[in-house]
Amino acid sequence: MTARLATAYGVTFLAFVLIDVPYLMTAGVPMFRAVLGDVLLQEPRLAPAILFYLLFPAGIVYFAGRPALADGSLATAAVNGAAFGFFAYMTYELTNHATLRLWSWNLVVVDTLWGTFLTAASAVIGVAVARRISVQPA
Repeated sequence: MTARLATAYGVTFLAFVLIDVPYLMTAGVPMFRAVLGDVLLQEPRLAPAILFYLLFPAGIVYFAGRPALADGSLATAAVNGAAFGFFAYMTYELTNHATLRLWSWNLVVVDTLWGTFLTAASAVIGVAVARRISVQPA
């Protein structure tokens, strides 16, 4: 199971990055910039961004991938991934909306929907590939 989890993590990580980065460049950053203006950095701080992209997929695998691999169900990956994404993104969004003057309900709704979809899709892709790759013992 450990090799499958490592595969699930690697594929989930790749799926998450390859889906999220194009979205951020074409829709996400422009949406945030329109609301937040010059409060947003021109370029993101790399260390926190890298940590997020390394750690969040580990959470996806723990909360969605591992249970889905255990029960053999992509539906488990989708539902648990969506739930994990929803609660993680909603926590971020509602905290910002509660504490930051410029944060809007539009950011809360759109980014939470995105995070829910992104996390579910990444979980399903990670589990689907990990299930297909059979690791033969040496």
